[in-house]
Amino acid sequence: MLTGEFLERVIVNENFGINVTGIVPGISSPSQVTVTAWLDPSGAICFADGGWKSSVCKFSGTTATNASGWFTIAFGELSGRFYSTNRSAPVGSQHYAYAVVAVGSSNYSYNSTWKIDTVEVTADFDYNLTGATATFRFVYATDGYPVSGRGGYYMTSLEGAYSALEGGTLNMSRLSTPCDSYGFAKLYIPYEELNASTLWSPVDLPVWATLKDGSVFRATWLPTSRIIYTALAPVVYQFNRTCLAVEAIDWGDRANLTGVPGVQVALYWDTYALPFNGTHGLLGYYGPTQRMDLVRQEGRTYIEISSSSPDHGYIPVDSTLSIPETKVEAEIAVATYADYQEIIALGNGPEGLWLQLVPGHSSSTLYNPIREGRILLVGTI
Repeated sequence: MLTGEFLERVIVNENFGINVTGIVPGISSPSQVTVTAWLDPSGAICFADGGWKSSVCKFSGTTATNASGWFTIAFGELSGRFYSTNRSAPVGSQHYAYAVVAVGSSNYSYNSTWKIDTVEVTADFDYNLTGATATFRFVYATDGYPVSGRGGYYMTSLEGAYSALEGGTLNMSRLSTPCDSYGFAKLYIPYEELNASTLWSPVDLPVWATLKDGSVFRATWLPTSRIIYTALAPVVYQFNRTCLAVEAIDWGDRANLTGVPGVQVALYWDTYALPFNGTHGLLGYYGPTQRMDLVRQEGRTYIEISSSSPDHGYIPVDSTLSIPETKVEAEIAVATYADYQEIIALGNGPEGLWLQLVPGHSSSTLYNPIREGRILLVGTI
């Protein structure tokens, strides 16, 4: 704790020191103070003189107050004497810190409490046309409160989907950024680098720790969180010269194949000179999609848009389907576009019109829309 931060909790297996900050009463000019501090040995053990001591280990030093009596002093260095959590103390247990401050002939006593806790990781994902941005949140296992004050220390990875450790070699580019002082970390994941060998699997989010010298290691004493990794696929209900009706399904959940809300459909055209690569040829105004309700009645399928376009109501899905370009909320993704033959004809060497699924946002579920998420809708014209 060389920064002088106050940690209300100490994570299992962490090394730490003691910070004493306070105001001495009756001070009107800078004064020297002597501070002695120690921790309850039931929650912490002390490293001193080359070994661990389970007995009380005191730290002592001098500092000066300001003109108002305020002072602060931090004890503990990894190269000398410091504390570590008592491995036999239970997670969630509360312990005490003590300090005595001497100013001249006066002594003042202080105490505070701290807890032993452990860390878990939660994950949120935001998607674009080429990959997903993962935001990881490091939280205390006992109550989910954000881990603060650990900036630069903890990281995580997605073992099984975008693994940092393969064949015994650590790929640092696949580790998240070190968490900030509020417990947040980031990682960008290109779709093409996701594990494409599985449609559905649980994925581990282990915690990695980094030392002051930059070395990184798996914090095996901390619990491993898990999320679900699953592939998206499109079900195309309608495709003609002017519109497209698509439902995104969880291809990993093949027993149900239920729709996945929040997915958008992006449309592209490509040419011989400019092949499709996920970024070129987006159909500007006509993408991304609107969302509408899909209704099935008496053996037929309809798109229901009466809430926003009362004059249209139920539009049957058939060869004549033409969807108004009206923004609505719904469970089916619908794209409307100008005559694709004219669009591709302007491309100087047309090849086709492409579709790509783009998830919106998910928590604790990582979607991969690259495996089944792009299909060639029409060939060379």
